[in-house]
Amino acid sequence: MSLLDELRAAYPDNEKLKALSDPELVSLYSQATGASLDLSAMDLGLDPNDYIQNTGRGQDLVNQGILGLGDIVSGVAGAIDIPIAAATDSAPFSKAVDWAADVTGLGDYGKRLDVTMSPQSQETRTAWDKTWNDEEMGAWDKAKNFAGVLWDDPAYALEFAARSAPTLVPAIGGAKLLGMGAKAMEAAGLTRTAAAVRPLIPGMAEGGVAAGYQMNNLLEEDVGPREAAGYSALTGAGTGLIGGVMGALGARAGLTDPHRRLAGYRLPDEAPALPWYQRIPGGIAMEAGQEALQSPWEQAMTNVATDQPWDQGLARSAVEGAIGGGIIGAPFNIFRGREIDLTQTPDDTGNDQLDPTKGLDTSRVNAPSVGAGIRNL
Repeated sequence: MSLLDELRAAYPDNEKLKALSDPELVSLYSQATGASLDLSAMDLGLDPNDYIQNTGRGQDLVNQGILGLGDIVSGVAGAIDIPIAAATDSAPFSKAVDWAADVTGLGDYGKRLDVTMSPQSQETRTAWDKTWNDEEMGAWDKAKNFAGVLWDDPAYALEFAARSAPTLVPAIGGAKLLGMGAKAMEAAGLTRTAAAVRPLIPGMAEGGVAAGYQMNNLLEEDVGPREAAGYSALTGAGTGLIGGVMGALGARAGLTDPHRRLAGYRLPDEAPALPWYQRIPGGIAMEAGQEALQSPWEQAMTNVATDQPWDQGLARSAVEGAIGGGIIGAPFNIFRGREIDLTQTPDDTGNDQLDPTKGLDTSRVNAPSVGAGIRNL
C-alpha cells in the first residue's frame, strides 16, 4: 500500500484525496515541493519509474496519440449507451469500461501519460491557459500571444491533432456499418432509398462518434444517463450536419474531407482538378472552418447539460478545434481521389454506370491511407 493509499484510509472524509488520482496528487506534490515527478512519486510510496518525465516533443506526441486511442473505447461505449440510457436511464457499457479501467490500472496509466509530458509542453500549456484565462486581455492581444506561443513551440499545435486523430478510427467503422445498411436496403429492393442515404453516410458516422464522446464526457460530469443521452444525440446531430454539408461542399470544390475519404468516397468527376498547392491550403482551410463550427457546438451542448453559461469556452474550443482540424486536413489533400457523382441517378435505359448506390467503395474502408486514423477533432 502506498503512502497515498494510507492517507486515503486514514482520512476517508477528505474530498481532495478521494477525488484526485495518484498521478494528479504526484503532480501537485511536485509543483509544491519543486521535486521532479519521479522523486515525488518515490516520496509518496509509488514506483518512480512510472513517473519519468518526457524529454522530447516526439514522446509528447506519442503520449497524446495513446491517450486518443484510449478515448475510443469510452466513446464507443458512450455511443452504445445512448439508446439504452434514453430507455432505461442507465449506461451499462460506460460503467463497464470505467470498472475495467480501474481494475486494470489503465485509468491511472492515462493520467500518468498526461502528467509526464515534457517540461516544454507543460510550459507551453501553462502559457496557453494563462492567455485564455486573462479576462483583462483584449482579443487582439490574445491573438498575438497565441501566435507567439505557437511560434516558440509549433509542436504544441500538433498535440491538438495527435490527441484527437484516433477518433477517425471509430468513424471508419461507423461508415462501414452504415454502408452495410445501405447494401441491405438495396437487397430489399429499396435502391433509391439507399441512393439517398449513401451521400449522408460520412456525416452520420462523424455525428455518431461525436455523440458517443459527448455521452462519455457528460457521464464523467455526473449528468444523469437519460439527460446525457439527449444532449449527446443533439451534439451528434449538429456535428454530423456540419461535417456532412461542409464535406460535400468541399468535394464539389475539389477538396477532400477526411471522413469522406476514409469512408471510401472520392471526389465527383465534375470537381475541379486543383493542383496540390491549392488542394493542401484549401484542405487546411476547409477542415479548420469545419472544426471552428463543430467544436463550439459540442462545447455549448456540454455547457447547457452541466448548467454552465452556454457560451463558456466557445472561443477557445473554436480556436483549438480549428488548429487541430487544419493540421488534419492537409495530408488528406496531398493526393486527389476521384469517383462518380453521388448525386446522379440511373437513367431510364437502365444504365446504372452513374448509380449513386455504387458511390461507396466499401473495399477501401479499411485500406491504409496517408492519414489513416487521423481524427477530425
